[in-house]
Amino acid sequence: WYKILYVQVLLAIILGVIVGWLFPDFAKNDWVKALGDGFVKLIRMVIAPIIFCTVVSGIAHISQVSKVGRVAVKALVYFEVVSTFALVLGLLVANILQPGAGFAGHTDAAAVAGMAPLMQAFYVKTGLHAIWERHQARYAELTEIYHAPLAKMTFDTEIYLKMPSAGYLGRQFTIFLDAMGAPAQTNARNYGSNYYVVISPTSSTSIKMQQIRHTYLHYLLDPLALKNGDTFKRLEPLLGRVQDAPMDDAFKNNISLLVTESLVRAIEEHLTKVPEAQLVKDLDQDDKEGYILTHYFYDALDKFNRDAAGMRDAYTDLIGQIEVNKEMKRAAQIEFAREATPELLHQPGSQNRLLLNAERRLAAGDRETAQKLAQKALDGQEEDAGRALFILAEVATQNRDIDGARTYFERALQTAHEPDVIAWSHIYLGRIFDLKENRDAALDQYRAALDAAGVSLPKVASAARQGLEQPYEPPAAKRPE
Repeated sequence: WYKILYVQVLLAIILGVIVGWLFPDFAKNDWVKALGDGFVKLIRMVIAPIIFCTVVSGIAHISQVSKVGRVAVKALVYFEVVSTFALVLGLLVANILQPGAGFAGHTDAAAVAGMAPLMQAFYVKTGLHAIWERHQARYAELTEIYHAPLAKMTFDTEIYLKMPSAGYLGRQFTIFLDAMGAPAQTNARNYGSNYYVVISPTSSTSIKMQQIRHTYLHYLLDPLALKNGDTFKRLEPLLGRVQDAPMDDAFKNNISLLVTESLVRAIEEHLTKVPEAQLVKDLDQDDKEGYILTHYFYDALDKFNRDAAGMRDAYTDLIGQIEVNKEMKRAAQIEFAREATPELLHQPGSQNRLLLNAERRLAAGDRETAQKLAQKALDGQEEDAGRALFILAEVATQNRDIDGARTYFERALQTAHEPDVIAWSHIYLGRIFDLKENRDAALDQYRAALDAAGVSLPKVASAARQGLEQPYEPPAAKRPE
């Protein structure tokens, strides 16, 4: 049996695994690596001649042409059977043995802590500090140049919507200036409830303000969609009309995303005040790309512009007055384009999908579903455990389970990586200790929150200072009229 070729190959593989496991240093030796690479290259070299000779030899040994058909059928059946077996085997191994299960893939700074002394030495040897000092004034100058137009944009946007962003506790919109990046580039991301924009200047210091405002509008409007999640259910039939549209699949599968993006685009048209001909062209392009509600929202915003109510109060009516049948008929007449303009704000992928849905359900007041989703994410060990525990703590807080909330917040601090989760966990623990009249423990938590907040989380820092100044007291319950 040991003379059979495939048995010899299997034995060689097993021996290779054993050597690599028991003698890793030997297995990584340069000459062993060279031997392995050479062997693989030899195999690649002879594959083509072997296949050619096999085919030629097979054809030469066919004495009757009539046998060719039978051989071809047998080869096809053999190929299909073996391929199906391989696929079934792969599915069984993946679903039963689950290789890689438990590997969350989270980055851990502790794994590269040994790099710190090397980087410090590199910093000194290359004179990076001197380089920074030479260009620091220019960075400060660029910051001042961009600050005024960006501040005006955010102010004008909030004035139009009649809603200040100051009410968004625990969320932040941050713009980073990358002076060394490729000129005139704008990139945006949202991680959980925080939104980030990275811009790189040009020689003329011009800025793509429309792209930044687009992200800022999402920052302001996305929470309203989360809060009113239950109102979107009746609009879901519209998704069937946009499946052939060229826009990103995320908008085709999530009615909340489609509605919000359409509303953002309609608001942008009102803010830019383009000529009538250009407006018609823009709305037509939005339809062709799949954002079929932009036209409706543009018309509905005329009434919003005349009313005194802000977007927070008007949002429910804007969504509730959408006539699904009318929009379905209109969408059926649209001939979608082949390509769509890439969306600036990238939607989150599959990672942390459960937690994003849990946050949406919690914002909509569905604590039970939010708890189930967060617990599922925690049990699956494939998403951010710290954020999952933080959501479970928020659910416990809303359910008035103070002891359960304290346990979850403390567990979140042990596993969380995100600065906002860490900082707000300290804030909530400080408030819990205040309610239990343990002021010393509360002060420790507020100080820890202040340290975690740094300069990047001003709202956390403000909440921490309030906690240090006086004990937390819950808001008084509203009396029934």
